[in-house]
Amino acid sequence: MSASGAITRAPRNPIGPDAGLRDLLDVYADTCLPFKAFLAHRWWHAHLSDLERCVRPRGTILDLGCGHGIFTNLMALRAPERQILALEKDPRKAAFARGRVVNVAVAERDILSADFPGVDVVTITDVLHHLRSFKEQEEILDAVRRILPPGGQLVVKEISKSRPIRYRFTYLLDTLAFPGEKFFFRHHEDFGTLLEAKGFTVEFKPLWKGTPTSSYVHVCTKRS
Repeated sequence: MSASGAITRAPRNPIGPDAGLRDLLDVYADTCLPFKAFLAHRWWHAHLSDLERCVRPRGTILDLGCGHGIFTNLMALRAPERQILALEKDPRKAAFARGRVVNVAVAERDILSADFPGVDVVTITDVLHHLRSFKEQEEILDAVRRILPPGGQLVVKEISKSRPIRYRFTYLLDTLAFPGEKFFFRHHEDFGTLLEAKGFTVEFKPLWKGTPTSSYVHVCTKRS
């Protein structure tokens, strides 16, 4: 810890596209055993390895609502030609995520009030359903569309209502993790239609194989 009270670490260098769970755990070597168990669980149930391979391997990336930085730091670990800015409003989570891989910067900002910089790629992972309304989701998507160049990429991981049993299980997990919070989930087809209407071409990729959740990813390109 520095004299100012900020946490200091020796950030890791990127490894390359073959970096796996063990490498990501090494990035978080200073954390407690329960967090490492949480990280391993999230690696599995959120399909983080498959999700990362949907993101372009080079360019500037804005990761919105990075939490503890697990996916952010995986993206950085696998691609030295990525430069990533991650935004997180919780100061404890932002400090936790910061300083782990050299090509990541973490800023403590609320994505609903932040001015986004121009970037090549935006990633939003399990964040939109935690916003306070469907309207706020659309406001974030509009802001992303404005700052992406034509051909820029948006990668959104979310939970679909299209698989009722899996969806109910996922809803239960979120209810236990975030008691008292209201969630705003969409059917993936409805969300895809919304993204198309906002000027993106959309590729849908289900991520629910092998897990009990209804995760999926929309890999989007901003149209000219």
